[in-house]
Amino acid sequence: MRIQRFLIHSWLILVLSTAAWAGVIGGPDVRIGTDTGARSAIFDFDPDTGNYYAVVVWEESWTFNISTDGGTTWSSFYRSTATQGIASIDMAVGDSYVYVGYVANHTADEALM
Repeated sequence: MRIQRFLIHSWLILVLSTAAWAGVIGGPDVRIGTDTGARSAIFDFDPDTGNYYAVVVWEESWTFNISTDGGTTWSSFYRSTATQGIASIDMAVGDSYVYVGYVANHTADEALM
């Protein structure tokens, strides 16, 4: 148990001492989009570009959003309607690409990307 605490503590020191992360920890909440009725959100970060990404599931759609200023402001880049609802959704960032995969309730036997 003592080793785990040391590793977590060392990781926090590394993050806090990195200039790029100095303003990220803490701060006010920021609204993503203007829709209401958010059901869930998935967040990711690209260390190469510094961009933050968010997929937000709303009542009858999901949106793909990006922040290029450390999460201070967000822009919506894509909206997909899902009148039957979303059964599952996830996102991954890698090699300058963002992948969003989801399963809609009406096509529960198909995975869409």
